[in-house]
Amino acid sequence: MAAKKPGTANAVQPSKAKPAREGKFDFLIKSKLVPKQIMCRGYGGGKMGVHPYDASCHTKLPYNAQRLMPHVAAHGGGFEIKVAHAKGAWKGWQDLSDMPDIVINDFRCGICEQVLSQDHGTVLAHMQVHQNTHRRMEKGGKFLITLKNVDSSAPIYVDPEDELDDVELIEIN
Repeated sequence: MAAKKPGTANAVQPSKAKPAREGKFDFLIKSKLVPKQIMCRGYGGGKMGVHPYDASCHTKLPYNAQRLMPHVAAHGGGFEIKVAHAKGAWKGWQDLSDMPDIVINDFRCGICEQVLSQDHGTVLAHMQVHQNTHRRMEKGGKFLITLKNVDSSAPIYVDPEDELDDVELIEIN
């Protein structure tokens, strides 16, 4: 019997399921994940030619599904999302799922860069510590996701000012 290498106990096995190229957000709801950070991040270059992107935008976005839409329209829809387990799923997953023309075009692990099938088990496996692209062990929970508007004729830009109607602005002198 071969001896195990140290650090391989929690190794993530490649998924046998075929990666889904387009889908909705049900698997994220079922996984009961909440975002710790959402950042606009284009990852379309090099070996991951996924989408056109604006490499200069690294905006950290509020946890609001509507606030993601301008970045889908303007920067190609690539996001880096760091997530954690919770008692219930983030309501933003449902909000995104309710948008009829928005789908997940690409979903991959931000640690090992493996394209993932869009299912509950795969997400939970990549929440564990596993090897990154430099063969070092790293805590999971970071995913790269590309959102896509399947109806390109429909505008998906939401004016951020619309959500500030009930917020009192403070004037700075």
